[in-house]
Amino acid sequence: RRHTRCSRDLEFRRVLFRSVFHSQGQEPLLGYEGEIIEPLFERNNWQVRDEANQCRGAFAITALSNSGLRTDENAVNTLVNTTSVKDAFARKALTDAGAIKRKVFGPMSKHYGEIQETRDMSIVRAEVARVLSEAGLPPALSATGRVQTDKETIQMCVDALDRDASIADSKLLRAYQALASVANIKEKWIAPLTFGTTLPIHGRYNTLLETGRVSCSEPNLLNPPRSGGVRECFVPPRKGDVFVCCDYSTGELRTLAQVTYSLFGFSHMREIGRAHV
Repeated sequence: RRHTRCSRDLEFRRVLFRSVFHSQGQEPLLGYEGEIIEPLFERNNWQVRDEANQCRGAFAITALSNSGLRTDENAVNTLVNTTSVKDAFARKALTDAGAIKRKVFGPMSKHYGEIQETRDMSIVRAEVARVLSEAGLPPALSATGRVQTDKETIQMCVDALDRDASIADSKLLRAYQALASVANIKEKWIAPLTFGTTLPIHGRYNTLLETGRVSCSEPNLLNPPRSGGVRECFVPPRKGDVFVCCDYSTGELRTLAQVTYSLFGFSHMREIGRAHV
């Protein structure tokens, strides 16, 4: 049967499941005995990794989302101005290199007077191939045989430029990377951060992931950009509140060390007490 029964603590679990649905803009369907019918786990292919902990997590995250987050108006204005300046400099550098071309629509066009901007990706691909070749690295190719220009490839090129001074620097690739970073901030963060200066920001959390983890959207408050000044815009939602930051130190590697010890009886990282060696 495509449902999960609420046999114990019926009323509490009804409230709990309702809070999950309300946080996602849905209304649960309750059966005769309080069972939750479609579509609670439908998006997870009816797979529940850990129902109890997922329900507790959903309840806590819903309460967290209800309080929301606020942003500082001065910090947001600074971010907007800084982003505009970076965008202008990056576009100028790409235009000077010929990677961006601008065309003004003529009087016969319905877009008369507007500026159309196009990118010549062949220039970017050629520069990526040059940098990787000088660094002694093979360029990643797409299915059609073209040199890739994705985020990871551009970062690989920039890392090579920073690491090896003998490679001729590339203002083109640095500007291309900067423009992509600025575009992400402009498209996904400026609007919600501006909204947060007057009203709380309520992210939409989803706790029913196949991996057992949590995702967030509108905006993604779980993973705001580390650079660019986005994180500096957030302030506690109420007067007197404070942010408490906590994190596991090298949690993944320490877990790997313990699992290795449990499986094989030995872990070098566990013995020396340091995760990074």
